[in-house]
Amino acid sequence: VSTQSTGSSGINAEYGKQWYQRRVRGLVYTLVLVWQRYTLFHFLLLWSLSSQREEMGEERSVTGFSSALDMDQFSFTAYEQWVKKEIKVRECCVFIKKTDGELEPVCHCGNVRSAHGEGIQIHGEQEKWDKTTHTTLTECSAFGKINFLDEDTTLQPEYIRVASDYGDRKNIQRMEKLMREFWGLNQPGLLISVIGGNKSFHVSHDVCLHFQHGLLNAAKSTNGWIITSGQDEGVTKLVGDIIGRSILTSKIYTIGVCSWGKTWNNEMLLRKNNRYNETVTDYSTSFTPDTGYASLEPNHSHFFLIDDGTTDNSGVEIKFRGELQYLITKMYEKDGVPLPMICIMLEGGSQSIEMALNSLRMGQPLVVIKGSGRAADIVCAACEMTAFKEDFVNGEFVMRGVVSDDGKRDIQDMLEACFSKFKESAIIEKLLANVLEIASLKKQVTIYKLDSTEPLDFAILSSLMKSIGESAARMRQLKLAITWGHEKVAKELIFEKKDYNFKNEELNSLLLFSIVNRRTGFVKLLLDYGADLKNFLTAPTLTKLYNILPKNSGAYRILTHYDRAISLRDIGELMEVVMEGTYHSILTQDRYNQDMREDDRFDNPYDLMMVYSALIDASDMAKFFWENSRTPIATA
Repeated sequence: VSTQSTGSSGINAEYGKQWYQRRVRGLVYTLVLVWQRYTLFHFLLLWSLSSQREEMGEERSVTGFSSALDMDQFSFTAYEQWVKKEIKVRECCVFIKKTDGELEPVCHCGNVRSAHGEGIQIHGEQEKWDKTTHTTLTECSAFGKINFLDEDTTLQPEYIRVASDYGDRKNIQRMEKLMREFWGLNQPGLLISVIGGNKSFHVSHDVCLHFQHGLLNAAKSTNGWIITSGQDEGVTKLVGDIIGRSILTSKIYTIGVCSWGKTWNNEMLLRKNNRYNETVTDYSTSFTPDTGYASLEPNHSHFFLIDDGTTDNSGVEIKFRGELQYLITKMYEKDGVPLPMICIMLEGGSQSIEMALNSLRMGQPLVVIKGSGRAADIVCAACEMTAFKEDFVNGEFVMRGVVSDDGKRDIQDMLEACFSKFKESAIIEKLLANVLEIASLKKQVTIYKLDSTEPLDFAILSSLMKSIGESAARMRQLKLAITWGHEKVAKELIFEKKDYNFKNEELNSLLLFSIVNRRTGFVKLLLDYGADLKNFLTAPTLTKLYNILPKNSGAYRILTHYDRAISLRDIGELMEVVMEGTYHSILTQDRYNQDMREDDRFDNPYDLMMVYSALIDASDMAKFFWENSRTPIATA
């Protein structure tokens, strides 16, 4: 639709008629019946239902995903220079023989003699190897993109090798520039950390499917990022499989944080001098031995490979991963509220218990899948044994989670049976202390039972809702609930608790978010709770709605012909042209256009919202507004 080029604004009536005839020629007989029998409302519903949808995968939410910036858009030379200057790795600088090895001597760092390079210092076996004094920070030469040679995938994920030294609150800040500027990561709506078993992972097929679909739904509907161990085994392999199968219809950042030393074929990721100008490095996942090493999972989008100078130490990435997750929540905070994050535990071993506790200590909620085995089941049992008792601490009474002595013995027996490989009692004692601390924080823990009638993504959102506190956090979590379409969660955990009185501007903000996301259930919930549509729908608000139309709506396809902001007069004139003089819109009045004020409201807001809803193909919402109009028959 074009506008008049001479003086008066709006749609040229003659051109509008021609447009209208082209648009509805195929429906002319139906439209005659609509005019005669069903009136304007039914016409709009018919248009809504007949509008063709955009192809699968187009974003519907205001928090939708847009593609990451391609590294080719940057000067790779600038990226390389930044990495050389800012990022270091750890390498062994002193060879001290530990064993003879099959072919050549092996150092205490885990590498053979030849892997240390030329000019390496060689000390006697009697000297005790120490990571602090016998490793050194060197220039990073493992970064860029990975081409998986043995996998049926077109993905070329970003990767970088990073010293474990960066796993502290100060040095981790360098990763922000990497993720924002060089990897071009877009803002997430939620951060999901997945922890669980790797080598000793034994979970039934039904449990795997339950977990995969719940995780995928949660990530897709919130534009969530997923963080895993990055290895092609255990729970991380489950994550990669479901991400890989959904890659044609969704784009989800999946970030692996794993040990450089424990990564199979990591020497292939080194950027040799003769290939230094190439951005892509070939990597093979074939012939991975069952010796504690693992290949990278090919469906991830990014990898951090954490290096402490050894190849045989497990868990070197745990501290870095915790700090990286904290950094991401702070990078994308809004109104002083960190990005929501949740940790999901499926099965798991001793390191899963440690990572779960780290998340809880940072105030992040934990969802544990009961019945998945090992560490997850032990944590669930400990939480179920915990009772809250009032205690006097630092001059005030607080509620603390406590496990009885008999309960502690039961938990210790479970740990000893599950982790029989640990012969030292000190390790079991540490695991027991960690599990008991998790149980003491059970208010942040949601136990998800596999026979639950609710899906896993519902449990994830419920867990987030239970953790909310101040107003800004409450608003952010509610918008997550709206994005997911789970009004039941919001109703049970927020509105029915009646522990917080929403301000009018907060209700209006939530109402706007619900309308834009076409969440009819939330519109009803908010109006029932106390939102006032007449107070909400000012002329500026309605103008804003028409300028942020969903891209897959019929109205968007029509109104994108304008090369300027849409005015309410444009909408009014469009409707008058479409109805060929049988309908007069109040939106053409000057008071709602050039003379518009911030507090200009409408006598019949439900009527206007009915028209808007039909134009964006939200037929359920249009029907709701029509049914609640003061004059539904006249409106029709």
